[in-house]
Amino acid sequence: MGTIQSFLNKEPIMNISGVTYANKRNVKSKKTVIIFIIVLIFLVLIGVLAISVYVAWSLIHPEKAELPKFSSNIVIEYEDVQFKDINKTITLNGWNFKAKGSDKTIIMAHGYKNNRLQFNEKTLDLISGLQSRGFNVFTFDFRNSGISGGDKTTIGINEKDDLLGAIKYVKSIGGKHIVLMGFSMGASTAIHAAAESPDVEAVIADAPFADMDAYLKDNLSVWSSLPKVPFNNTILLMLKFLANLDPKTMVPKKDIQSVAPRPVMLIHGKDDDAIPIKNSEEIYEAYTQINKENITFWKVDGAKHVGSYEKDTKEYMKNIYEFLEKVYGTK
Repeated sequence: MGTIQSFLNKEPIMNISGVTYANKRNVKSKKTVIIFIIVLIFLVLIGVLAISVYVAWSLIHPEKAELPKFSSNIVIEYEDVQFKDINKTITLNGWNFKAKGSDKTIIMAHGYKNNRLQFNEKTLDLISGLQSRGFNVFTFDFRNSGISGGDKTTIGINEKDDLLGAIKYVKSIGGKHIVLMGFSMGASTAIHAAAESPDVEAVIADAPFADMDAYLKDNLSVWSSLPKVPFNNTILLMLKFLANLDPKTMVPKKDIQSVAPRPVMLIHGKDDDAIPIKNSEEIYEAYTQINKENITFWKVDGAKHVGSYEKDTKEYMKNIYEFLEKVYGTK
């Protein structure tokens, strides 16, 4: 009887021990899975941050577009110029195309990853046409572009200082009437600079963005070729870290209200998938809150990003001439 009772007393103990062992094994398995998930998440985050750092660095250090070698029969007479940004920290290089006896100058501002000749050799036809209408044309390379100095491209934030330096230089050589003509990044920079400089009498902006911070958050994937989520925000964070950039300081749709009531011409391709036309629409809306008379908005059917000039050069120049005639009167 004692032996049977001892056996009965031991049986539950063995079962409890087995359950305890199974529970410990399950807990250990769960901990392993949790650790694995944590490590995986950590590695993914490290990967995202590493890619974001690389892409951000690449965006502010784009490969420079070389100046084209001209065909001998299309060269227009020009003079090489060299000047400093408004803070006198970076040496910039460009060309000055003179129109005989003129004190009116159009300063061109090129786009991202480009140089003083936005449309390569075809830019010379644009310059020649403006000269024929009595305008000097001043075109230069932004920092870290062409053959200018500087080691970072800042998508317009610090390029504004380059453009202000160009305005100062043009004034120093006798320019009294100044028009800024910008393309893409240069268009936004032209608006940004004109808001600060009362020496600018008019602005022609071809495909500007309206708000850098909002634009990059929504469209940075266009330039990075990476998924919008999660990379747009992480790359933007790395841009701030690597280049000390604050995109919130570059808001052309706000700047345009300081440009008004000076004349402004907006040009934007309806099929622009790099900087959607809604950007110019926002700038237009902001300007008309101040002045409804002095702004022209040409929406170009079938044109991609900064593609309006090459899509229909004749119509492009016709509209530019008409705008300048409104500003300065018939030649």
